[in-house]
Amino acid sequence: MGGLTWTDEKGNWDVNGLDWRELGDLRPKVYGALCKLKDMETIADKLNGEDDEALEALRAMRRMGRRGGQG
Repeated sequence: MGGLTWTDEKGNWDVNGLDWRELGDLRPKVYGALCKLKDMETIADKLNGEDDEALEALRAMRRMGRRGGQG
């Protein structure tokens, strides 16, 4: 899926068009929001998988929304 974020095989991640050094300079709330976006994009990618995997991905996305921005 062509999202706004990417993750490599080592788990490092970044936002398209943003230098990784700039990511560390962001305010904590902005960094947290981008991290949540990355997690949600990862979950959305799983929705294209098997039925059980897609159902668990939907449950995880629902849990993220209930945290009210708390990471």
